[in-house]
Amino acid sequence: MNKEWKESGKFPRVTLCDFEIRVLGNIHRHTVQCVLVVNMFTEKIFVFLWLWFVFLALLSTVNISAWMATLAIPVCRRNFVEKYMEADDATSEEINDFVEEFLRPDGVFLLKMISIHAGNVMCSRLTTRLRERHVLFYRQKSLEVSRKESTPGSVRRRHRSSERGLSRTSSHGERSLVETVPRPNQHFDHPSMPHLANITDTRHYV
Repeated sequence: MNKEWKESGKFPRVTLCDFEIRVLGNIHRHTVQCVLVVNMFTEKIFVFLWLWFVFLALLSTVNISAWMATLAIPVCRRNFVEKYMEADDATSEEINDFVEEFLRPDGVFLLKMISIHAGNVMCSRLTTRLRERHVLFYRQKSLEVSRKESTPGSVRRRHRSSERGLSRTSSHGERSLVETVPRPNQHFDHPSMPHLANITDTRHYV
């Protein structure tokens, strides 16, 4: 505590000063050693500013790291949004779908900015409204899909496709039956049975 302040060379406290003195019409130049009292205070002020800037740099680094973690890591995004959600009946899958598919990182970024500048109450209200819009949007989407599936056109298409499948199977079955039944003019190559064209007298075969 009783040590003297060391000079850094940036703010010298002792220097040489040149000045002129007029004596009987003649100008005499003198160089003497003088003390700069202002530099003693200026040096301390700049040391304080240097420490303050270092502290701000560290704080900015921590803040940027927290922002990047909130926007890049899905778990951090979900925890941030879940903190401002008022719906306690939402399941884990619904929250993940709301954060990852509806809000996404840019939406989480906007909510974080709103929470900083407008307050947590406004951010909570906005998050709840967005959650309601998300639920209504997916309900309407599911209703549209169910309506499209239950329209008469789709039923007719299904009926036509089933009829086509039955006709195909029936046609294949008829073909197989026709192929198995022998035709009246069909010739047999078996050696024990004569051809119908060579039969002249049926008495030999009765």
